[in-house]
Amino acid sequence: MNTSSKYNTDWPQSPGATILAIATSRGETLSALSEDLGPDFAAVIEDSSPISNELAQRLEERLGGSKGFWLRRDASFQEAKREPELEKESDWLKSLPYADIANLGWLPRVRKTDEKIENLYDFFGCDNLREWRAMYGATLDRVAFRTTFAFENDAGATLAWLRMGDILADSIKAETFSTETLRNNIDALRKECRKSSPELFLPNVERILADAGVKFVVARAPKGCRASGATRIIGSDVAIIQMSFRYLSDDHFWFTLFHEVGHLLLHRDNDMFLEGTFVEKNEIEEEANHFSAATLIPDSARDEIRNMVATRNNIIRMAFNIGVSPGILVGQMQHMGIIAPSSMNFLKRRFRWK
Repeated sequence: MNTSSKYNTDWPQSPGATILAIATSRGETLSALSEDLGPDFAAVIEDSSPISNELAQRLEERLGGSKGFWLRRDASFQEAKREPELEKESDWLKSLPYADIANLGWLPRVRKTDEKIENLYDFFGCDNLREWRAMYGATLDRVAFRTTFAFENDAGATLAWLRMGDILADSIKAETFSTETLRNNIDALRKECRKSSPELFLPNVERILADAGVKFVVARAPKGCRASGATRIIGSDVAIIQMSFRYLSDDHFWFTLFHEVGHLLLHRDNDMFLEGTFVEKNEIEEEANHFSAATLIPDSARDEIRNMVATRNNIIRMAFNIGVSPGILVGQMQHMGIIAPSSMNFLKRRFRWK
C-alpha cells in the first residue's frame, strides 16, 4: 500500500476535527483563531472547503505543525470523502504489524484475516472500525502534529505500542498527579541511575513516579515503531511515562526518562508527547532536553568536566562525584562535544531484553 492510501485509510478524521482537538488541548477559542487565520478558516472547520497553501502557512505559524502536515492532512481527508467506504478492515489490518505484535506476545498467532481483525479489536478495546477511529483518531492527530512526514508510515505500529502502554498502566496504582510531588521526588529518582541492572532500578522508578501520580511502564516497540519514549496526561489526575528501551544503553534511557519528566513539569498544558527521530525539534523539545541534561549533570560541574582530561579513570571518578553512572557522563560529554561520539562507549551499560 502506498503512503497516500495508507495515510487516508488509517486516519480519515477531518482537518477541522484536528484543529478543534489542538485548540481544545490548548484552551484556544474558535473565535480567536478565526480572527487570526482569516475568513477561509471557518469553511475548513465546517469541512466545506479544502485548506489552501496560504491557510496552511498561517496554521503553521499560529498552531504549529508544518505547512506540509496541514496540506497532507487535508489531501488525505478529501480523498477519503470521495470513496464510498472510508475504510476497509483489510486495509486497516495491513497498516498494523500484526505478526510482530504477536511475536511480542500481545496478540495470539493466527493466520486467518478475520481472526486477526477480531484480535485487534479486542486489543484496542473496540468493536468496529468506526469506534476505533472515534477512540484513536484524536490520538494520532496529537502525535502526528509534532512529527515529521516519516511518522505517517509508522502510525499503526506506534499506536499499538501506545495502546500496550495503556494496558500495562491499568494495573499500576498511583496517587493523584502532582507536579509538586514529582519535582520533590527528582533527587530520589536520580539516585537510581547509578544502579547497574534494570531489575534493580525499574521497580523503584515505578514506585517513585507512582507516588507523584505518574504511571511508569516499559514496552518493547514493535516493528515499525521508532519511539523511545512517550508522555501523556489522562484526565486531570493521572500521567503516564512510557519507555521502549529502544537503544538499550543507560545514557539514553536516563536522558529520555528525565526528558519525559521535564515535559510533565514544564509543559503541563500539553496532553501528549512522543520521542523519536521523527519528532520535529522545537522550543518545547529543547526545553525538555535542557531539563534532562541539567538534572543528570549539574551546571556547577560542567566547567570541571570540560577542563578534565577525558581518561577512563577520570570519567569514572567524576561520575562518582556527581552521582551518575560513567555511561551517563560519557553520553553527556559526547553531546557537549567534549569527546567524539565513538569515544569511551565501553563505559556505557548495555541492556538486553529477556
